[in-house]
Amino acid sequence: MARYLCAVDVGTSSVRVGVMDDLGHLFSSAEHPIIMNRPSADQAEYDSEDIWSAICVATRAAMAQSGASGDDVAGIAFDATCSLVVRDTDGRPVSVSLNGQSRWDTIAWLDHRAMGEAEECTDTGHRALDCMSGVMSPEMQLPKLMWLKRHLPQSWARVGHVFDLADFLAWKASGSDARSQCTLTTKWSYLAHEEPGWQPDFLAAVGLDDLLTRGALPARAVPPGSDLGPLTETAARDLGLSVRCRVGAGFVDAYAGALCMLGPYGPTPAEFERRVALIAGTSSCIMTFSGKPIVFRGGWGPHFGTVLPGCWTSEGGQSASGALLDHIIRWHSAGGEPGAALHGRVINRIMELRERDGEAFAARLHVLPDFHGNRTPLADPHALGVISGLNMDSSFDGLCALYWRVSVALALGIRHVLDALRQEGHMVETLHVTGGHTKNRLLMELYADATGCELVTAEDGNAMLLGTAMAAACAGGSYPTLVDAAVAMQPRTRRRSPDPAMARRYAADYQVFLAMHEQRRELDRLIEPRPAGAIGQGRFAGKRLVIFDCDGVLVDSELIAVGVLMEYLRDSDVTVDRATLITEVLGRNNAYVLALLRDRYGIDVDATVERRLQERLFARFRAELKPMPGVHRLLDRLNVPYCLASSSAVRRINAALAFAGLADRFIGKVFSASMVSRGKPAPDLFLHVAKVMGVEPRDCLVIEDSPAGVEAARRANMAVIGFVGGSHADSLSLRATLTALGPDAICSGFDEVLDLVAG
Repeated sequence: MARYLCAVDVGTSSVRVGVMDDLGHLFSSAEHPIIMNRPSADQAEYDSEDIWSAICVATRAAMAQSGASGDDVAGIAFDATCSLVVRDTDGRPVSVSLNGQSRWDTIAWLDHRAMGEAEECTDTGHRALDCMSGVMSPEMQLPKLMWLKRHLPQSWARVGHVFDLADFLAWKASGSDARSQCTLTTKWSYLAHEEPGWQPDFLAAVGLDDLLTRGALPARAVPPGSDLGPLTETAARDLGLSVRCRVGAGFVDAYAGALCMLGPYGPTPAEFERRVALIAGTSSCIMTFSGKPIVFRGGWGPHFGTVLPGCWTSEGGQSASGALLDHIIRWHSAGGEPGAALHGRVINRIMELRERDGEAFAARLHVLPDFHGNRTPLADPHALGVISGLNMDSSFDGLCALYWRVSVALALGIRHVLDALRQEGHMVETLHVTGGHTKNRLLMELYADATGCELVTAEDGNAMLLGTAMAAACAGGSYPTLVDAAVAMQPRTRRRSPDPAMARRYAADYQVFLAMHEQRRELDRLIEPRPAGAIGQGRFAGKRLVIFDCDGVLVDSELIAVGVLMEYLRDSDVTVDRATLITEVLGRNNAYVLALLRDRYGIDVDATVERRLQERLFARFRAELKPMPGVHRLLDRLNVPYCLASSSAVRRINAALAFAGLADRFIGKVFSASMVSRGKPAPDLFLHVAKVMGVEPRDCLVIEDSPAGVEAARRANMAVIGFVGGSHADSLSLRATLTALGPDAICSGFDEVLDLVAG
């Protein structure tokens, strides 16, 4: 007899249940809607009991269609959106809503109420943020819990359990308090690659030092597919299954889709390097698998063991994609309620208009699709959408033109994410696409043609269910690991190649897309309140971007950092004078410093020692670090965009900015040498910054305190000011050293810099 499996996929607006065998053959499926409460534009809430009830209805319907009995189902598993469920110590719902109704006990994944709390997390500069590009998203769980504690203290006082939605459903089914490594690592700042995984100092820094106890969170997470035990009698009765059915630890929904599409390449992990999964529905997620950590701009990750054992994942994407197309249909006067029929009618008309008008169709209409913030690569939840080129056409064809250009913008946004990955050496050639967008022929055409990637899709469109069924198969005993399950249960696929004839068209659109990002930044700058006497022409007139170094320029940190390093060398019985050490390490990245310790001083620093050194440095930063005098005044008066480009790691940069009170000045404006293959004095970092910011190198002004930084700026063909205002400058005769390298100017403080740029 076939071993049946039950897979439950909880999306934004409905639940879907599939009944399969352990070879991945789908026998039946059923869907049921769920209720969402929207008290405001930025708030969205669920009733977790309504979700469970919908699952039970859909499971019974799917089982009835399959012809199987409850006794035939060996395993069940759940994937779900990363929504936050709150219960009391007795398991009863706790309200997360300002209306106080206990039924609304779940904050939906797309809820952005905790924007301020997310920024506070970012401002800590804690190394836990390294796994999310240094920026906490309001879609993560810790900011939402901070919001709950502050705004609903009566609810917080009742909290006895907190769950990611997939873990809640596993608890509801089995009674197990275990949490999946997928959910905790990707959405809760839990570091699965470390012991302990939770970071108590980070939780304390954001006011959640009582979270683990209050929320009944375990010390260690369990891998997806782990057997959590059998269904409880109540759950088995509700679902129409048997207590012999085992419950598997599940996934955040996108990760189940990624497992289905990429998991079959687990036996040959080198294949991961040229493939990513695109899970595209209400939002869009780009998922990477790799045998080594991959850090890319605006990405969430790298996260360890969130899907396959021993494998790292990273995630990027768009907060609103399918939801944005729905919004456009509702918003336009010729639109209506965006069901499948209306989407189809719009797409059919777009195809006719493109056939009639060719490239002239809506050619002057351009869109930035960040209507719900930019998740990747800008990591800016405050980003807004932009539409350029509107006229007074309110007809149905006018709606079609706008829908077409929004679709193009979504595809270009995926290209933007892929470019960030490629800059880190992940040379993507193939997109494995799953989710609702596979039913949209316009988007599927654009994803291939606008990105230049080959598309691979599952023939039956059930990737999310199939990935979750793989976890159920492991829990039910069919396979020992998820890799084995993924290989045995992999879907049949079909392929679509990009049209080379469209490459030129979308390359031009992409340049407009990047220019619009820059123009949006410029508009934001113009409407920001500014004091009288803003910077005029000055010596560096015409420069469009100012690039600051961090250590020794924005913050007076060099002597602190060298002091920590000298203490370690003394503890290792190595004697070196401070001036020599500063000269050797000034402006260099971490890899260079570690190689110096090894090659010059015979010291190999392992990961544990490196972490302790960093913790010691951050303790000194917290106690001593100050911003460079005059930096706030200069930033207030700059009338061009600015950013930061440092040899330090992202975590150290964020820590320095946070402790010096500069973090809010550089949100989304931090660049690290870890983003390029070669650090200073190579020009790579500065050229990377110019490309991302959309500014020609000759239009950039760099402010640097190190010889390596000045040389890098000159090699990048950028103007450079040698800055000698740090406390380390005099002891090194830094002015003479930098002058010999031929910078455009030397300044000993930011008042001098201001005079030069203001004239």
